[in-house]
Order: sequence, then structure tokens, then C-alpha cells
Amino acid sequence: MAIKLFLEHEGWQTIYISRQDINKDLLEKKLDAGEIESIQLAMNVKDAILLIDDEEAREVARKQGLRTKGTVGVLVEAFEKGLIDSEGIELLFAQIQARDDIWISPVLCKKVLGKLKTGK
Repeated sequence: MAIKLFLEHEGWQTIYISRQDINKDLLEKKLDAGEIESIQLAMNVKDAILLIDDEEAREVARKQGLRTKGTVGVLVEAFEKGLIDSEGIELLFAQIQARDDIWISPVLCKKVLGKLKTGK
């Protein structure tokens, strides 16, 4: 509900795609419907960056010529631009690791957080 309210408040459009509009090659991939739809929608937008975490879906998207970025990449960029401070980035990575509705490698989170702390 919060996401829907945010989208309405900011005037963002919700775009839907029908199964008939999805590339047949994508439909043959062993991905969730949402991932397939996201890839197809990104293919329809010039210079799109697809925000997606699933590694298989990212690989499929890259093979379609799409640029991808995951949650960790978004957080790193926000930190580098000064939108999130050190304390905030640590809290966000801790929240990611505590959630059971998404999975991002704890090893990756620790490695990235370590690099951000040392500036390397």
C-alpha cells in the first residue's frame, strides 16, 4: 500500500504488459513472471537500466543488451553521491540481511560494506 501511495503522490505511472507482448524467447526462460515482464518492459525503453537482483534474470537481461543494477548497486551509488552516510548504509545492509522476503549474499554485503568503509 505504501508503494502505491508513493507512486500516486509522485505522479509515477504504472505500466502493465500483456503476455502476448512478451518476446517468446523470454517466455521460455525459467524466471518468475515479474522478472520476465520487467525485462520486456526495459527492452521497450531506450537506455533503460533494469533494477533487478536475481542473478539469472540479470544474465538474461544482459544478453538482451540491457544494463542492470541491483539493490547493492543502488545503495553503493547513493552512498557515493552522499545521499546515505556511513551509519545509514550499515543499517540498510543489516536490514537487507535480516529480511526473509529477499536474499542477497551476506558475503557480498560484507565485502561491499568493507570496501565502502575503507574507501577502496
